[in-house]
Amino acid sequence: MSERAPTLYLDLDGTLLDIREKYFRLHCRIAADLSREALPDGTFWSRKRRGAALEALLPDWGEVARAEYGRRWLAEIESPLYTRFDRLVPGAREALARLTPEFELVLLTLRRDGQELRRQLRRLGLEGVFSRLLVSGDHGPSELTKAQMLRQLEPPERSIVVGDTEEDIGAARALGSPIIAVLTGMRNRAFLAALGPDLIIESVAELPAVVRSVLSRAAGDRSSVVAESS
Repeated sequence: MSERAPTLYLDLDGTLLDIREKYFRLHCRIAADLSREALPDGTFWSRKRRGAALEALLPDWGEVARAEYGRRWLAEIESPLYTRFDRLVPGAREALARLTPEFELVLLTLRRDGQELRRQLRRLGLEGVFSRLLVSGDHGPSELTKAQMLRQLEPPERSIVVGDTEEDIGAARALGSPIIAVLTGMRNRAFLAALGPDLIIESVAELPAVVRSVLSRAAGDRSSVVAESS
């Protein structure tokens, strides 16, 4: 019997997709609608990538305005008006093509609108790339976290999580899998490094060159633990 391929759980926004234009356009739109001054692009992303909550992202707005900003953000960020600005991270398509023969690719995302997600994957030419889509919004109003979605599965013997935020690192910890963090998304190197991922890379374009070594190292660490406990 042939050995089952390892599973690669891939985040979408910020990992496979460049979301910078989408995020900043919506930020400016909401600011204008609320008669507030939008942050400059550099300031907006500097604060976002440091992990700033709304209070730190928009400290001068006041509680009511920040609450309305948060409500509008969630209501609009997944609409086609904004997802049309998403672009594949350079090299992502080629990386996925190189990984497909050796790995089972599973998309793991907190997107709430599963229908728009699937339409977007078709538009991007990614419809048939993933063997499974794990989408928070597919679970109804509960909108499960990534860790919760993974806990519902029978864990694969070998797996890796790839993502750009603390949510992805938490999901990997829940699964007991190594985590590879990328720098193309929501968090900067210092923020991610403090959470202790197994590896930080610039983008998924580098993934085919490093994923096997991370998987092998994780398997070696597990073997050492078993040997020490026996």
